[in-house]
Amino acid sequence: MIMIPVDGSRASDFEGIDYAAYFRGPAVYDSEEVTNRVLNLLDDFLKEKGLSSRRCWHAGIGAAAGAPAFFETLLWIQEHWEFLAGAASVVLARVANVRDKWRQLKRHIEERILDPYKPSFDVELGVRTMGEGEDARQEAARSFRSLLTHVPDISALLRHELPDQRFNIRVLTTGSSPASAYAYFKVPEVKRSDVAKMLRFLQKKDDQDGASAVLLYRKFGFITRLEASENGGEFMRLTMR
Repeated sequence: MIMIPVDGSRASDFEGIDYAAYFRGPAVYDSEEVTNRVLNLLDDFLKEKGLSSRRCWHAGIGAAAGAPAFFETLLWIQEHWEFLAGAASVVLARVANVRDKWRQLKRHIEERILDPYKPSFDVELGVRTMGEGEDARQEAARSFRSLLTHVPDISALLRHELPDQRFNIRVLTTGSSPASAYAYFKVPEVKRSDVAKMLRFLQKKDDQDGASAVLLYRKFGFITRLEASENGGEFMRLTMR
């Protein structure tokens, strides 16, 4: 899939950040209106940081995706929640500080039940650099990792300004000598610790055999996990679910 500049310029005649956002949600929303809100926030943020940027649209992205495969299970949990919460709490309350974790898990499951009905976005930030050869590839990698440090602020801005929407954020490199890694943040909130873990993970991969895509997510809603793949399309499908 390719990001296409909305101003009609050639993709190769630019050095900076290409950005796009793809709406997924119920048909009752004005997808163009809510997409423009997201793109305007990204545009203002990147300009404020002094980053060269260009708005794009993404060829080949569908407008909507179905509910998660485990949705029916979550509905069953919701219907039987009082029994489950009561029975589990008797056991969990015997362990120090576990009750708070249980309540956090309860809120997370309830939120997941509501998630399929919320509008959501995949935000893509493409680092485009010029030149060829090893020096150009190293510059692309430095620019890519520099942009990663801004992802927590972008995540916080979007969550603050558009609290009723959900966001997945992807960062990649384009251009004539792109770096190898794609970074996928499939979490409700990207923290600075998430980016630090991603950077350490990428460094280890560079020292070993490399990776074309790295996915960061939270197992059970609170345990941070990183997964690497040689197939970036595999994680693209994951973020579209």
